[in-house]
Amino acid sequence: MYYVLTEWDGKGSGEKVFTTKFKKEALAKRKRVFTPEEAKSAWGYDYFSVGDVPCSTIDTYKNKKAIKEGEPIKTENWY
Repeated sequence: MYYVLTEWDGKGSGEKVFTTKFKKEALAKRKRVFTPEEAKSAWGYDYFSVGDVPCSTIDTYKNKKAIKEGEPIKTENWY
């Protein structure tokens, strides 16, 4: 498995900042740490209704070919 960390700026664009075979490394490098449920508790339920918000995502890919093709197995978000 490969993990790709992307940091989204809240303005519609994101930058892939890290690729690794170890999920713990990707988790350690993310800027945002709240799960969607934790973010709702911290900022209120209307936080996500404002549109695009800054977040960190980790996409899980089966192999390097899947990364190039843009076919993640799973995407996880933190706010």
